[in-house]
Amino acid sequence: MHVTLRQLRYFVEAADAGSMTAAAKALNVAPTALSLQIKALEEHFGRAVFVRRSNGISLTDDGHTLIGYARRILDLVAETEGVFAVAPGRLRLGLPPAIARLIGIEAMIEGSARMPGLQLEITEGWSTGLARQLVAGELDVALVYGSAGRVAAHSVALATETFFLATAPRLAPEGAGGYGPGGIATRGVTLAAALASPVVFYGSQSMAWALTERAAQSRGARMPTEAHLDSIDLWRSLIIRGLNSSITPYGAVCDEVRRGDIVLHDIVDAPLRCDVTMLVRPGSGHERLERALAALFRDLLAESPGTRVLETRRAAS
Repeated sequence: MHVTLRQLRYFVEAADAGSMTAAAKALNVAPTALSLQIKALEEHFGRAVFVRRSNGISLTDDGHTLIGYARRILDLVAETEGVFAVAPGRLRLGLPPAIARLIGIEAMIEGSARMPGLQLEITEGWSTGLARQLVAGELDVALVYGSAGRVAAHSVALATETFFLATAPRLAPEGAGGYGPGGIATRGVTLAAALASPVVFYGSQSMAWALTERAAQSRGARMPTEAHLDSIDLWRSLIIRGLNSSITPYGAVCDEVRRGDIVLHDIVDAPLRCDVTMLVRPGSGHERLERALAALFRDLLAESPGTRVLETRRAAS
C-alpha cells in the first residue's frame, strides 16, 4: 500500500490547524474520516506523526521531518497541475497599491509561465474594498493586508510584511546609522522619533495609517493630523525631496529605495507588521489553482526586504 496525496493533504491540514476537529472542518470531512487517513499514514511508515492531547495535537520528531517532504510534494503536484491543466483564462486579481507595484508585473509574467494560458487582469484598491469586490463577484482572487474582515472566501496566509519609516537620505532621524543591503538603515528608530518627523501617509484607508495609529495609541504617542495624501506620485515626491517622511511597506517605494532616493528605517520599539492574505472567491473556478497561486505569490513576496513568508497553508474559510 502506498502513501496517497489525500493522506499527505490531510496530514498537512491537521498539522497547520493543531486540531483534528478544526482540520476536519476546514477539509469539509468527518473527523473519523480524517483520523483514518492519518492512522493509515502512520501505519505505512510505522511511526507516529502526532502527539495527541486533550487540547489538540502537535508534531512528533518524525512528524516534523515528514511535514517538509509533504509540503514539497503537494506544492510540486499543484505546480504540475497548474502547468498541464486547461487554464481558466482570465483571472481577475485585486492587489493593494504597494503589492501591485512590488509584484504586479512579475506575477503576470511568472503566472503565465507557470500556468500557460492564464491571463491576470489586475485591479488596485484598498484591502477592504478589494474584499467587497471579491464578494460581489467583481474579482476572483485578491491579496489583502490582514483578513479584510470576515468574507465568504477561502483565505490563505502568505507572508508577514514589515512597515518602515521612509525618508530621504538627508532627512534620516538622528542615530539612524549607515545603510545596509536593500537601503535599510543599520540602526532603527523609535516610534516617537518616527512620528516626530514630518510624517505624511498615502491614503486614510491605508494599512500603514491603521497600524501606526494602533501602535501610537498603545504607547500614548500623538498621531499627526491632516497627514493624508490621495496622490501616490505626490506622496513619493515629497519623501524624495526631503519635505516629508512616511510609514510604509517596502513595495510602495521599492524602486526609489533601489535607486537610493529613499531609505528605510526599522521602528524598533513598536514593530509594525501585518499579514498578507490571499482570498479566493468560491465558485470562481480558480479554487483548483489555489495552491499554485499561493506558491507563486509566496515566491515573489519572498524577495521583499522585511517580508517573512508563512508556511501555513490555509488561514481560515
